[in-house]
Amino acid sequence: MEKVLLLIGAVLVTIFPQSDATVQLPSATAIFQQGRVYQIPCFVTGEEFVAWVTPAKPARPGVPAIPSKRITEAQPIARKRINNVGDNYQLYIKKVTADDGGLYQCVGASNSSTVTVSVDINVGNESPLNVRLGRKDIIRLDVSSYPAPTYTWSKDGQALTFDSRRTLDRYTGNIVLNPVIQSDEGNYSCTVRYGIQQQPHNFPVFVVVIPRISKPQGDPVRRQGTVGYNITFRCDIISGTPEPKITWYVSWDGTNQPINSLYDSRWSHPTMEEFTITGIQQQDKNKYRCIAENAAGKDELRFEITEVSVAPMIEIMVSHSEPKEGDNVKIQCKVPASPTPKVAWYKNGQRFGDTKYPEGGKVVAEISFPNIQWSDGGMYTCQASNGAVDGHNQEIQVEETVAINVISPPKLISPPDNVYTFIGNRKNTSILCEFSGYPEPMVKMTNDNGTVVAEGNGSALFVIPGTYTDEFFGEYNCSAVNRIGRKNTLLSLLVATKPEVPRNVVVETTCKDISLTWQKPINDGGLPITNYVISLLSSSDQTLRRMNVDASLRETKISKEIKPETAYKVSVLARNDAGYGDNKTVPAQTKKFCVPGKPQITNREKEIESSFTLTWLRPTDDGGDNNIKYQVEWGKRPITDETEHSVEENIPDTSHKIENLEHGAEYEFRVKATNQAGAGEPDIKFFLVKQSTGMYTIETKYVNFEQEFELGNVLPRILKYFYDVILFKSLLHQCHVSK
Repeated sequence: MEKVLLLIGAVLVTIFPQSDATVQLPSATAIFQQGRVYQIPCFVTGEEFVAWVTPAKPARPGVPAIPSKRITEAQPIARKRINNVGDNYQLYIKKVTADDGGLYQCVGASNSSTVTVSVDINVGNESPLNVRLGRKDIIRLDVSSYPAPTYTWSKDGQALTFDSRRTLDRYTGNIVLNPVIQSDEGNYSCTVRYGIQQQPHNFPVFVVVIPRISKPQGDPVRRQGTVGYNITFRCDIISGTPEPKITWYVSWDGTNQPINSLYDSRWSHPTMEEFTITGIQQQDKNKYRCIAENAAGKDELRFEITEVSVAPMIEIMVSHSEPKEGDNVKIQCKVPASPTPKVAWYKNGQRFGDTKYPEGGKVVAEISFPNIQWSDGGMYTCQASNGAVDGHNQEIQVEETVAINVISPPKLISPPDNVYTFIGNRKNTSILCEFSGYPEPMVKMTNDNGTVVAEGNGSALFVIPGTYTDEFFGEYNCSAVNRIGRKNTLLSLLVATKPEVPRNVVVETTCKDISLTWQKPINDGGLPITNYVISLLSSSDQTLRRMNVDASLRETKISKEIKPETAYKVSVLARNDAGYGDNKTVPAQTKKFCVPGKPQITNREKEIESSFTLTWLRPTDDGGDNNIKYQVEWGKRPITDETEHSVEENIPDTSHKIENLEHGAEYEFRVKATNQAGAGEPDIKFFLVKQSTGMYTIETKYVNFEQEFELGNVLPRILKYFYDVILFKSLLHQCHVSK
């Protein structure tokens, strides 16, 4: 948990002109420690709080200027926000840094107050450092404060001076070396002074870094190539100081075969880290190597082209590219059989079945249409691969596409349905005719006066923007024509009507709700059903409730306004854009009682004895009938209609003793509450019966012979007594034998 330090001090007393409006801070100064959390209180009374204003900081080497910013309750920034408690508008600063120091201003609508924040020095670095030879680098001290401290540096016991190559960041104490030279290595000391505080820092600086090459694919890197494709090997340097020199060689041994474009024009180095072979040939199957080296050492990475393959070549043959319907058409895709290819046909991007067979050193994938139809037309693509890979080591997929256009007369894609609307409909009404055929037919739509109302290629769409007169109603003729033939079809724009009544309306009731189901009207009036309207009526036809139900639903439940043992009527009607249809009304009599709620089994033990008492709580809802009985059902888990189980009914109490359970078996127990309306939902629990201990429990009784004699039944009791004694001795004998 973060510790939040609240700046507490004596409140400055400021004398203002006679006014109740004030902006007050506890102190004019504050000292913060870096990395911690602080809150600066600001009490604004008698006026509106406006904002906290942060200090601006000038730019310094490597760090841009920090502008002053306004912080409001609605607009926090970075690690700063406003916490408002009453008149107190606290400035919350998280993880304080030296850049947080400076003059802060708490601003009200007419007054303001300021506080100067000083930031104490942090711990800084005392660990060994590495700097990179020949590069710009930093000896990091990272000790900062506000106001900035002073830094006194020495190296190997000698005072350190600064110049254009070696500069000091006066805000952090860091030394910037540009470039790093070998003599920069040594033992560095810095004394940091902040006020009366003095903090020494000592650490060594090293200059040497050995080159290291990234090897995510291991060493060596083995690749396959394909004739005519390019391949690129990379020698990525992770580290190395001074900067390593990269050299490429043919072979894994020696340095007498450097890779140079003078030896082969297909060799190139897009960068010093890359080696590219353009247009791979069989002779490029070889071993290669890169070496990264500097004064500190070297690293190498080996490469090998293990195989140079040939990408598959596709030859497509078509018996007819523009056949007529009924023609016999074959499409063949021929691919060299070595190396063994994978060949597949696709139609319009979807996999299409074919037959494959060898022929003259090639694999042939054939599609056959013995009686081709217009629907068989489309774009057919043959795709082949044989394991050859590209420069990114991805398998090469070669493909060729052919268009099959089946010449056919115009045909209806689907018979058009009559269209319905009504006068006054504000929605657009569309009449559409669609035809297939090749060449694509020209389609014209005419009304019953012979006027062309729409036309297009393959289809004709007539959009009526709102129907306010009856001039559009009537019959429309769609005619499609191409050079092979003609096709006509008729459809009508008819007047829509209100829907008929819903069918098979059925109600089911309880004491507190009415469930209603129905079926869609046989005739929807020509327009889609938009919704159903359900009405709840009293027995005297007074409307108690009215609700809309989505057209996709065929059932609903009414719970509000429902009372037990009351006669109601329920009506349902369908609605479309033409209006509301007639309703179907049915009677609904609610019941006096509802089934009770679920009891709650209270036993908490995980294991039970073979004889135990099941207990439960009475349900919170008795369904209106407080004369509740219980039904207890138990059996080995799980209880089904086929499994053997026991049932005890009409139990008046909330407990029931169950005996003779089988040791080691898991049982399922169910408890239902029942009343005059029936049985409610059961509560179900599972318990494991403890294993048998091998001990016997024998119940003994004392017999009062005098009392029994007075009752006149002494002889049967005496006989029963001797029988129990004999049974007891028999059980003792069994226990002895079992041992």
